[in-house]
Amino acid sequence: MTNVVVLIGVIQKAYYDKQKDSYFVDLKLEKTIKNEAGTIEFETYKVKLWKGCYHDISSLSSFKPDLILGVKGRLEKDGEEVYVVAEKISFLGKNK
Repeated sequence: MTNVVVLIGVIQKAYYDKQKDSYFVDLKLEKTIKNEAGTIEFETYKVKLWKGCYHDISSLSSFKPDLILGVKGRLEKDGEEVYVVAEKISFLGKNK
């Protein structure tokens, strides 16, 4: 079975989780279907980064939580929590 996930979204925050000794970003993505009111809703996905990827994001002098990030990774489960483990990230620009 293949376990591949591709996400393109806006970084909401980048942080270090001391309990898990891991680096994460929260990506905000648009849903593809409008709700009953006709507006587009958003979902947030938790993405686990390797230390080097996290430092690439956090060391950007212009880092603001509006960068568009492409992520290729895999799903992983830790107890009840499911998140994406990034294998490759790409900076795609800034959100307008």
